[in-house]
Amino acid sequence: MAVRTLFAVALVWAIASAPSARGETAQPEPVVVDVVGLAAFPQDVPAEQARREALRDARRHAVMRAHVLLERAAEVQDMELRQERVRERSAGWIQGLEVRQAGPHMEGGRRYYRVEARATLRPLATLQAAEALALHRPDPWAPVVALRLADDREEDAAEGALRRLGDALEGCGVQVAAPSVPRPVLPIEITYSRTTTDAGLSLTIEWEASVNMEQGEPAQARPVLLRGRWSFSGREDPQQGWWQSLGATMAQDVYRLWAAPRWTTVRFERPDAEFAGHLARVMSRPARARVRMEEDHTVVASFPLTGNPLSAVQAMLEQEGIWERVELGEAELTELSFRCLPPSEVD
Repeated sequence: MAVRTLFAVALVWAIASAPSARGETAQPEPVVVDVVGLAAFPQDVPAEQARREALRDARRHAVMRAHVLLERAAEVQDMELRQERVRERSAGWIQGLEVRQAGPHMEGGRRYYRVEARATLRPLATLQAAEALALHRPDPWAPVVALRLADDREEDAAEGALRRLGDALEGCGVQVAAPSVPRPVLPIEITYSRTTTDAGLSLTIEWEASVNMEQGEPAQARPVLLRGRWSFSGREDPQQGWWQSLGATMAQDVYRLWAAPRWTTVRFERPDAEFAGHLARVMSRPARARVRMEEDHTVVASFPLTGNPLSAVQAMLEQEGIWERVELGEAELTELSFRCLPPSEVD
């Protein structure tokens, strides 16, 4: 409970202390780095696929170089190393990636696709109080994540690690969603690696999260926003405190990312003409909103949101008394879709 309270106080302080200039967000100074990305490029892999993987690798390197925190701790007893912990994490978003050179590359007798690029990055923006509180949303600051293993090797041990990490995150106020529940979540990919030798145990957990921050960014080019790696070595498994510290460190970045403005697209499928007009007017109210109506009266709105996007949209529609006229379909962190109900289907 103490950890959960600490996060709540920190988040409220961050919101309250930010200057409120017409609901806009403070823009940190950009960071520019030159990076290289590599991807395996055997003969049976299409060039476009290899290029995408190389670009993804370049983005990872860019975020790691521009925004990284490294901490190392060692415990020595009787002149002998008993255990060691290495913690590394980064958080930021890629504003632009300029490819300088790209193409096949041979190294060590293997064929790769190599990309040289210059990346422009920004730290996560500071949220402004006016934007955060404008919609009077219910419970927008409870982050929800979905943890997924990147590799199913050592599945039993990895699943156990995933449960311990989930418990640690929930102890910090971060909800861990079940895979089958349709709700906006921040997807986090977990890589688990464990080896045991005569020297002792070596355990490494890496995590990576990405989400679309800008309008019009293609899905295959989503910037890496959150990336970290924790390593442990010792004679015995890490104790509960190690997992709690890992969860607390990851939760700090999850809260920052959850509170960062990101472009969100909301679709209302096939309302009647009158209801479509009403929806279009309501969805035009957020700052920087872009709304269009398709031929079948489907309303598509895009605007920057913070916190839980479903909570925000629900609050907007409840204020108009029309929340019961829609039914949730798809629910992602940056994309929501609803089916509009005729009045005859509304209780």
